Amino acid sequence: MTYNAKLLANKLSENFIVLQEIHVSLHAIHILQLNNEAAKNDRWTQEEDVLLDCAYKQFGATNYLALSLIVYSKSPAQVYQRLRYLRERAQSKVLSK
Repeated sequence: MTYNAKLLANKLSENFIVLQEIHVSLHAIHILQLNNEAAKNDRWTQEEDVLLDCAYKQFGATNYLALSLIVYSKSPAQVYQRLRYLRERAQSKVLSK
């Protein structure tokens, strides 16, 4: 490979990395916008509960950021509150039997 070809390949690689960083930033902004919209309407849908349940089984309850990215319209704090509520509800069902 000639010097010019190597230089061009390096520049393309650098530009690709910058484009990836921009894409990640735009995705994060989109998620924040969705979270802001969801904060106005704090109710959980059945689909979100199912997503949260699947994500909880996959990642556990320690990574609320990852769980909130999967349940994309909720913040980590909302995910924490919902998991706590669902655990309390499950315990009360067991105790009532």
